[in-house]
Amino acid sequence: ESVNQRIFRLLGNKHGIQKDLADFIGVDPGVINKWKKEGSGIDSEFIPGIADYLGVTDTYLLRGEDESFSSEELRLIGLFRSLSEHCDNYIC
Repeated sequence: ESVNQRIFRLLGNKHGIQKDLADFIGVDPGVINKWKKEGSGIDSEFIPGIADYLGVTDTYLLRGEDESFSSEELRLIGLFRSLSEHCDNYIC
């Protein structure tokens, strides 16, 4: 499975809306559509944002392999990521 295939499989399974991903990573929705239709390469600068949006690791997107996190660790990572949405420039 390619990086593009993995991203769009996860996008379809979790969110289904390419525009939301485009907004999240700061690109035009047409860029997302091009990645999907043409299978064109995704610039590495977008991988961390896409991984964050999809709730997976960069390693998983790039290699299809999960890092060795337990379910509890993944839950805590998810909680940590949600904090940043609410705290912005404050330390919570």
